[in-house]
Amino acid sequence: MCRIFANQEPVLQGKIHQMQSSLDMLHVRRRQLNEMRNAIPGKSQITYLDEQYYYASPRCSIDKTGSYNEVWETFYEDCVSRHVSQGYPVCYVIGTESLASGNVNTAKSIAFHVEDPSLLNLRTPGGMYATGYYPVPHASSREYDAMLKMIEQSQYHVAGDSIEEIICDEVYTKNTDDFMIRISIPVQS
Repeated sequence: MCRIFANQEPVLQGKIHQMQSSLDMLHVRRRQLNEMRNAIPGKSQITYLDEQYYYASPRCSIDKTGSYNEVWETFYEDCVSRHVSQGYPVCYVIGTESLASGNVNTAKSIAFHVEDPSLLNLRTPGGMYATGYYPVPHASSREYDAMLKMIEQSQYHVAGDSIEEIICDEVYTKNTDDFMIRISIPVQS
């Protein structure tokens, strides 16, 4: 009888990792939805954000407005094999070079929040960020231009890559008026 259970140990460990991954994702979602509740859509501000952990895809060039493709498939399979929560919110990493050129529809990687620091391969340090919530499915140059203007008017400058998080989309609501993203751009004075 003990041998039967011993053979099941790897399967059970895998299930435990899956459940922990799901719990981590739900914890992140709850925190983000609470933050969104206090946000004013369309208004950006300079604020302090705590350190955040992410698991990101290898550097790539992916059109945020495009559909599921091989980059997504490879990243998803990698997340499953590492027991990384592959649910929402999806994050796009927009590089400083794309911010500077205005090419904000192309992300340099895809990422998911992780709670377990042993899973991270991308960390945003605690510090000052320009943040904004926008009622759109994906940020366009209009949202980024408004944020970059606010950063300049506040006498700050961009200090790193932008993280664009999909907070609420067609997975959560059929009403496109309820779609919401958050953009976070690290800044320095």
